[in-house]
Amino acid sequence: MFGLFKKKNENAKKEVRESPEIAKARKYLESTHPTHSFLYGEQPFHYIETSEKGEFKRYHFYQGFDKRLIYVVLSDEERNEITNVFKEKMGDSYAYQDTIILGNVIQHRFYRPKAFNTSITFMTDDGEIWGGNFAMDEELFD
Repeated sequence: MFGLFKKKNENAKKEVRESPEIAKARKYLESTHPTHSFLYGEQPFHYIETSEKGEFKRYHFYQGFDKRLIYVVLSDEERNEITNVFKEKMGDSYAYQDTIILGNVIQHRFYRPKAFNTSITFMTDDGEIWGGNFAMDEELFD
């Protein structure tokens, strides 16, 4: 009799294993975007899909219940490439924050860690840059 209950509980607890790549992407996202399990539950970021841009794979997640803002986890190689393109245009005073999809546009977000105004500057996959305080000179704030 107790064996029946045990089997049902074991079946209920079985989880679908995600691929190591998705687990690694989720772990990266959780390390860069700390959240409280009280607000979002045990798994704050939910996997949606994997996309490709050239030779790189991108992993898409949403946080909590908000499916309007999609977080895109890039591979280390692609993240370095994106950061280098941005720094060639804007200089070394920026740091990579993350990549998101808002609407239908992929936006790589950068910020200036040493500036008193830490607004975010965006770059598309095509290299178009807008927003933020990119016209300001960092030497004024040191």
